[in-house]
Amino acid sequence: MTTIFPQTVTCGYCGTENEIVVIGSTNAFGSMDLDMRPPPMKRDTLAQQIHQCHVCRYCAPDLAERIGPEEELAADPFRAILADNSLPRLARMFTAYAHLAETSGDLRSAVWAHRNAAWACDDTAGAFESACRCRRAALKLLDKLHAQGLSLSDDLTTDSILGLDLLRRSGRHDEVLARAADLADQDLPDILKAIARFQQRMAAASDTACYRVSDAAPA
Repeated sequence: MTTIFPQTVTCGYCGTENEIVVIGSTNAFGSMDLDMRPPPMKRDTLAQQIHQCHVCRYCAPDLAERIGPEEELAADPFRAILADNSLPRLARMFTAYAHLAETSGDLRSAVWAHRNAAWACDDTAGAFESACRCRRAALKLLDKLHAQGLSLSDDLTTDSILGLDLLRRSGRHDEVLARAADLADQDLPDILKAIARFQQRMAAASDTACYRVSDAAPA
């Protein structure tokens, strides 16, 4: 089960005390999605993974930890994200944090946040195009991260497998086919090779649906 509890946190930007709800413990049973979204019950803790100061509107997993320059909260890009009603509120919070993380040079956290924003869109009816936009943002920064010799998952091959799902679910099927073909020719663990081949088949069918690792695993 998941346990949550209230906590008072002082905002690292403006010093305001905020009452938030945090995760005490959780668990995950079953197969995760191909983009690494965990199964229940951890799957349903997105709202407790990001918080917003009710005064200055700073967004972060930990409000007490300040990232980015002070003037960024008043800048147009940050304000535009929070005013973007095409995104669900939870997705806006993750995207706002992604923006701050990127401006501070923390590309790994920015990729994480954009992917979580996509999940928040997935959970909202009628937000498919917004989810695609969040996945495209995650992909762009994932490529930048790799160009620096870094990775989201601490393994470039695993990141490449993640990238296939981000591409396919944002409708970039031709790119999936090209990248999956390259991966399938590499000396990969059986499960990763099976996922690459599965993504090829789904992309060839222009399928943008959510699938789990168990759907791609060999019988």
